[in-house]
Amino acid sequence: MISPSRILYEDDHLLVVEKLPRELSVAGKGKVEKKSLYDYLKPDYPGLTVVHRLDYETSGVIVFAKSSKVAERIVSDHLLKQKTYLALVNGVMRKSSGEISKKLQSRSDGERIDATSKYKVLERLEGLTLVEVTLASGRRHQVRQHLAMIRHPLILDAVYGDDHYNQMFQKAFRLSHFFLHAVIIELEHPETGEEIVVASPLPKQFEQIVRKCRA
Repeated sequence: MISPSRILYEDDHLLVVEKLPRELSVAGKGKVEKKSLYDYLKPDYPGLTVVHRLDYETSGVIVFAKSSKVAERIVSDHLLKQKTYLALVNGVMRKSSGEISKKLQSRSDGERIDATSKYKVLERLEGLTLVEVTLASGRRHQVRQHLAMIRHPLILDAVYGDDHYNQMFQKAFRLSHFFLHAVIIELEHPETGEEIVVASPLPKQFEQIVRKCRA
């Protein structure tokens, strides 16, 4: 079981928790030896079903359903309405806000499908930008790919980032994971239809890096 303080919302149908950075949402290929968040929760919630996932290094709000029936309803009826992320990206963004609409590959068959991310600069730092990103869709690595496409990849992103800058940042701060936090999820309750908004506090290490990078 996880710490009760990490449970952000719970009722008879939903369990919404805070995922830590460098924690698996669900056990998968390549990291099967590491216990996942789902594995820790499952003994206390036998019918627990995954609704969506967060990348290994991503922290923040993650939603589980307490039965497969509820999970299917959330997915089929598109009840996850909006996800809001905070990210630390490479470089200082000139534009204060914008929209990125670029097709991305689907998880299932690799078909390129529409995806839109809206971003807003929260703070310009020394060589970095703290940015808020909102999206209604949830394509694989959407935030990471879209920000990289406008030449502001997540700092320390080993897949889509700038290798040279990442090495310098890693050496300076002795860190190895990127900073992407799912701060808010908005969803329609699958049983009552009520609008639910769940927020997760920013991890302490994320806050510390922001403070250190203020010019």
